[in-house]
Amino acid sequence: MKIQRTLLILGILFQSVYLKKNLKKNFAAQCGRSFQKPTIQTTGRIIHGDNSIPNQWPWHVAVFFKLGIKHNFFCGGSILNQNHILTAAHCFDELPSFLELYVGVGLFNLSDAKPNKNLFKVSKLIRHENYNKSNAFDNDIALLVLEKPIKYTNKISPICLPSNQDVKLVYNKVLHVAGWGSIHEKVTRESIPNSLMQLEIKIMNYFNETLCQGIDETKYCGYDMSDKHSNLCVGDSGGALMHKIDQKWYVFGVVSFGNAEFSDDNLTILCQANQPTYFTIVPNYLDWIEKNVEANLNNKKF
Repeated sequence: MKIQRTLLILGILFQSVYLKKNLKKNFAAQCGRSFQKPTIQTTGRIIHGDNSIPNQWPWHVAVFFKLGIKHNFFCGGSILNQNHILTAAHCFDELPSFLELYVGVGLFNLSDAKPNKNLFKVSKLIRHENYNKSNAFDNDIALLVLEKPIKYTNKISPICLPSNQDVKLVYNKVLHVAGWGSIHEKVTRESIPNSLMQLEIKIMNYFNETLCQGIDETKYCGYDMSDKHSNLCVGDSGGALMHKIDQKWYVFGVVSFGNAEFSDDNLTILCQANQPTYFTIVPNYLDWIEKNVEANLNNKKF
């Protein structure tokens, strides 16, 4: 009986050590490496933004819901490891739970998303348990667990997670965001671009800037300081706010919300290009991310 109990304890300890090593490996291995140097071009826009180039952001994914035989794009996300995608909780507010979710990886053009090629079915949606839409989208963060693991290539790789001590590292710095969100302030089906767009956005220090007053420490506030007044819009939600440190790219934020309003007919969303955008601060949620990833790994057979 003592021998069996000892073996059981050793087995639990071994599994715990294995999971933690596997977890660190998943988050650390080959993350944040782009095979293309980020290039800001002069045409195209998120709203007045810029064209991306293929393979520039290999961790950026498109999130789809399946209706009938069609896969419909609605949000962005980031590859954390072969089984987990980081995105925003609010993306799924109005989505019926019976719809199947898919993630498109290695995409530059949305039209290149193909079943059995680069579309991966989502087996589980994990939204933060304290997500609150009515309170400035508090805890606006979610994980998508994939049914099958992603295979890394030069077009598909994970982004790095920062340290929880790095929250203030990006204040007053210019960061990058990519997405397939509306390229016009008036959101229509035609305003969603086929190719991946990008922009540079300055993260304001909300203690000193009047522009971002009213938002607490759970959000980064970003604003385009250039003459173009680029901004994010519908479809960009869930994407990564990215910063490069020592030749690696890190996800510091998740696109959460911006200032938008309905048109006079109350049928069309109007994004505002000259207003700030707010991002969930990822360093504040590292424990939550690791807890849920580990729990999912624990449910898998080794």
